[in-house]
Amino acid sequence: MAASELASFKFGLAAIYDRLFTISSTGDVEGMLVTSSEYSDDGRTLTLALRDDVTFRDGTALDAQVVKVNLDVHGLQSPVVHTLMEPVEAVTVVDDHTVALNLTTPTTAIPEALAGMAGMMMHPDLVANGDPATEPNGSGAYSVESYAPQERLTLVRDREDYWDADAAQLAGSNTS
Repeated sequence: MAASELASFKFGLAAIYDRLFTISSTGDVEGMLVTSSEYSDDGRTLTLALRDDVTFRDGTALDAQVVKVNLDVHGLQSPVVHTLMEPVEAVTVVDDHTVALNLTTPTTAIPEALAGMAGMMMHPDLVANGDPATEPNGSGAYSVESYAPQERLTLVRDREDYWDADAAQLAGSNTS
């Protein structure tokens, strides 16, 4: 994970934005929003099956189209993410809960990249019209209660309907 990603995780983005994959405590890449993944025989397509029970705070479903919009935009916004996702030449919606990542060259690094900033899922309205730097809106269990740059970030777990009741249990709602 790049230094900029570590800083982002330190400041709460991982609690606000669910990711397609996650890194377990043993260092293994595991699905978070992805229930299964499979490479094609030639290694040039990675197909991701998505959870069907994930929503944003306003009830908008996290589906394959939302994932495609996020993956199409993320590479444009961040040089770090762009470099990590460089092998992905296209994202195709297969059905409501399946996306295929078409790769320029076979690589097994994409799931690990999607466990970081590249795989953070933003609300589609935020992607289209918002400013992710000042208007966080993810499918995660937490939202921002208050923020003072370089001083304090206060998160609040405000989702009764969060898809994984045992996940993202922070010791307190205040991280700094």
